[in-house]
Amino acid sequence: MARMKRERKQRRLENKRKKEGLDFPDSPASDVSNIKKRGRAAKSESVEPSLIDGKKGKKRQRIQNSEDVDSPAPKKPRGRGRPPSTNLSDPLPPKKRRRLNKILDSVYDHIIDVVDEDGRDRSEIFMDLPDKREYRDYYAIIKRPISLEMIRKRIAGNFYTSLQEFKDDFSTVWENARTYNEEGSLVVEDANILEV
Repeated sequence: MARMKRERKQRRLENKRKKEGLDFPDSPASDVSNIKKRGRAAKSESVEPSLIDGKKGKKRQRIQNSEDVDSPAPKKPRGRGRPPSTNLSDPLPPKKRRRLNKILDSVYDHIIDVVDEDGRDRSEIFMDLPDKREYRDYYAIIKRPISLEMIRKRIAGNFYTSLQEFKDDFSTVWENARTYNEEGSLVVEDANILEV
């Protein structure tokens, strides 16, 4: 088995050297450092057009033509994936942004710290949205699901430009709790206390 692998490897090396036009010495322990690796050519290497069925590929023609003309600066490689959906320029000046975020963080921390007389954290149930598999009806009933964790991420991402937007999101959390849960339940009671 190991012998067969060595033989295959030796044949591959021979074929690579033949392709590159290198002399092939008979010894298997010859220098292998000049052999090209698979994959794309390095950026510093020039790409030569190749003939496939007597025709040049369009991309290779463009590369060849671009080398003939004064070569412009290389294009910046495009990033992968969808561009960020948020606007990178903050509509608020830095001083106002810092002041607003300080207020938002303070209010958020106060709401998170509210506990009942037994020491139970009242905000815990609102931290994450309900599981979609277990509570499918929640997502059918509630049109704008939002959690405290989503609000925290919005604060960190400079989403809010006013206290009113922030207050509206919190009101939505409490309203969702009252809409989905029965009156008098622990969840509705916690929502009513946290809303104040």
